[in-house]
Amino acid sequence: MKYSEKLKDPRWQKKRLEIFERDDWKCQSCGNTKLTLHVHHKKYLEKAEPWEYPDELLITYCKSCHDKEKDKILQIEQILKNLSLDYRIMPIYGPSDDSPERYLIEVMGFGRKWNQLI
Repeated sequence: MKYSEKLKDPRWQKKRLEIFERDDWKCQSCGNTKLTLHVHHKKYLEKAEPWEYPDELLITYCKSCHDKEKDKILQIEQILKNLSLDYRIMPIYGPSDDSPERYLIEVMGFGRKWNQLI
């Protein structure tokens, strides 16, 4: 099943509404209540369905903040793909846990592994 189809699943829709309710129906990054809201996965778990995530790994973002968060990661991924290197990108959250303060990038190649905080 495609990821987009999984987001239509009633179990995800229920979980999504629970997260919106918990976050008072506002963006946890900028406080916006007018833009379309999205539930963002702070990190992805292997083999977990969207509705199986623990609540603490989910957060409400407005469309603007969600797009900014996705754009950061996409830019980094594109650079690493162009270099043909294996990599993992992991968000690192601060005390507020609202949005990542930094990212740890782990790159594997040429028989070595590099870690870089950005």
